[in-house]
Amino acid sequence: MCNHSVPVYDMAWHLFSGLKCCDLLSHPHLRSYTWWQSLFSVGSLYPPFVYLIYGILKLLLGTKSWVDILVHSLFASVLFASICGLGSLIFKKASIGLLAAVIVLIYPQVFLFAHYDMLDMPGLAMVSLALFSFMWWRQKPSYYSAAALGIACSLGALTKNNSIAFIIGPLIASLGSSLLRKEWHRIKSLAIAALVSMIVILPWLIFGLQPMIKAVTNIEQQSYSAGCTHMFTFGDNLLYYISNLQSLFSPFLLSLFILAFFTASKSIHKHMFYLLLSATSGILLLSLFHWNPLSRYMLPAVIPVALYTASAGVGCLQKPRLHPLMYLLAALAGFAFIETNFAPYPLSELALPEKVKTFLGIPPARQGQYYALGGCSSYPMIPVDWGHDWVLQTIKPRINAINQTLAIMSNTEEVSAATYIYLAKRDHLALCVFTPRNWTMLGDDISFRPDVARSVTWYLLETKRSASQASHLSSKESENSYRLWCRFVRSSGYFHLIGTKSLPDDNRLELYQNISY
Repeated sequence: MCNHSVPVYDMAWHLFSGLKCCDLLSHPHLRSYTWWQSLFSVGSLYPPFVYLIYGILKLLLGTKSWVDILVHSLFASVLFASICGLGSLIFKKASIGLLAAVIVLIYPQVFLFAHYDMLDMPGLAMVSLALFSFMWWRQKPSYYSAAALGIACSLGALTKNNSIAFIIGPLIASLGSSLLRKEWHRIKSLAIAALVSMIVILPWLIFGLQPMIKAVTNIEQQSYSAGCTHMFTFGDNLLYYISNLQSLFSPFLLSLFILAFFTASKSIHKHMFYLLLSATSGILLLSLFHWNPLSRYMLPAVIPVALYTASAGVGCLQKPRLHPLMYLLAALAGFAFIETNFAPYPLSELALPEKVKTFLGIPPARQGQYYALGGCSSYPMIPVDWGHDWVLQTIKPRINAINQTLAIMSNTEEVSAATYIYLAKRDHLALCVFTPRNWTMLGDDISFRPDVARSVTWYLLETKRSASQASHLSSKESENSYRLWCRFVRSSGYFHLIGTKSLPDDNRLELYQNISY
């Protein structure tokens, strides 16, 4: 689980499982909307589809961590099946689709985000499904394929905002081509797809679009107020995306695509036109936005790259003299995958030159770092005890009929409210976990309120975690408020220390309980 202020499925739990939370944790949408409105506005910055999948499966199957793995596996399966289908539709060879699906899953940022509770992997899966539906509709236009296209496109848009950028280009190009050729049956079926897509997406447009626009506007205002007036231009963004293509694929795998692209026949380029258009138009559209560009935003660009590479690979396998070269390339790709996903834990890391690691896409090791539930890492790390079980097992026997709250004052990968919210709900504890820190683009805001601070049942503090930029606070005022709040807990007399727990980074957890409980 990645370290966010609230896990991506937390609000869905509120909607589906009936878990009640105190006012300190309640989402503003859930307080002011009906359940139907809340269903389509669970997150102010993101569309709701992934939230809903998590929430429904948590309701039906329980809150254990294997359900999270199931969600990851479902989206990975959609990606795998869609790429297989694209290969079969375009090249009429199932072997190309199968190889392309394998290649997609070994691209560094694809398997990286397959382990994160972020929207990038689901977004990639739904874009691939939308492109498969589009190619199916292109080859067999009908009411059924048009309806499937409309549903797939709408689900892509409801998964991650930037998915639309990689879907809209092929649709517009196909519409323009049909108008020029006066292919009225295609235009009619495309209109049906648009109607179906609008029906699916309409509830979110009604209830969720306006809060998202407000949230984006607030972020821009925060950045401007803090003096961050630099606006990323189209040229800045485009240059960034082009220069970071190698981090998306690794220089090794990108070089294989370049070789495959320039040796492909005109027939292959013709068949791949719409998928190439999806990648190029998607990157161009992303470059129009003024926010900070990130390489993961262009993750759907891996789809045509994998298909080109697979097409060339299958072609080489048909030539016996090239078999040794193909085996060598496959071994290098497999080695990079294993080294990145299984070292330095549980396998030992091999000592390789840094240039070799960079070429193969293997991230450099971070010495002295340990895995934390809720943390993010580009490779597996040794699991250690960060005190989560100690905290919850200490609180559990003291939970009674009175609503109790736990305030997490830190916000790090190792100690965060997001992780404790998840664990409390997983273990069905009647405990409302929250943090007084409010996330902003510039860091966390916190304002000391003695009345709120005194009403909390439990506090979790860290002894060496000072109020500084390292603590992700947004301003001097927030740093002072953080110090005041921690000092209030430790010395006001309203709370007493229950116990302490040493951590691997030489910090120490302090668990306080309100003397009134």
